[in-house]
Amino acid sequence: MGHAVHTTCMAALSTIIDELTALASDVGALGDQRTRDLDATHTPTTASQLEVATTNGAIDLHPTEGDELVVDAVAKTRHEDDDLDAVALDIAEADDTLTVTVDIPDTNRGTTVELDVGVPDSLAVALVETKNGKIDVRGVRGDARIEAKNGKISVDDVDGMVDVHAKNGAISISDTYVTSATSKNGRLDLNLPVSTPTPPSSPRTGHSAYASRRTRTPPSTSLRRPARPTWRDSRASSKSPHAATFGANSAAAAPASTSTPRTAR
Repeated sequence: MGHAVHTTCMAALSTIIDELTALASDVGALGDQRTRDLDATHTPTTASQLEVATTNGAIDLHPTEGDELVVDAVAKTRHEDDDLDAVALDIAEADDTLTVTVDIPDTNRGTTVELDVGVPDSLAVALVETKNGKIDVRGVRGDARIEAKNGKISVDDVDGMVDVHAKNGAISISDTYVTSATSKNGRLDLNLPVSTPTPPSSPRTGHSAYASRRTRTPPSTSLRRPARPTWRDSRASSKSPHAATFGANSAAAAPASTSTPRTAR
């Protein structure tokens, strides 16, 4: 009896060791961190809007002086088998859209690329997206869709209406008008302006340039709103994300400072 149990346990242990060995071979050996700079600049010719997307890595968008788009990118890895020379930063301009993307080979299992993007005033931000990494957008303009699958999102002083979504990560929005904001597994922290945005016509771009950004009521100002945004508390159901949705003009009626979790009365 004891011998049979011993034999069974040894067989199971051998199977586990084989599986761990295969996993280690698949992941690759880890070593010291290696980096490679992928810096670039581009002067838009016909583009009036900007899209930035990557798979693994953080994105930081902020204003820059002059007419050039300035991208400081750093590729990083600790995996010895990863080929950093195969990682590419792509900047392409087609019609009215300038896109910044990162190409990481599938064989590079541990490579991340951090993007620091300086945006000229001539470009309105339309899309910021990463699968794994945090996103920080501040001081730019444009009606932007901002998405992070695994990572927190911070939005501050964006001149436009933003649509912000995270799956696993907190969302913080301040001094910016919001169309919607949802996080399945993360906190929402909203500090919104209380004045109504008035989109003037802008011949340079298809995105609205909200002139009221400099004349917003301070966040500390008290305003009784006629309607509440839609709130859902994820603690009530694992399938219900934290969410706040505002209509075209109801962002002005949103609270000056709001944090979830919170449920509608």
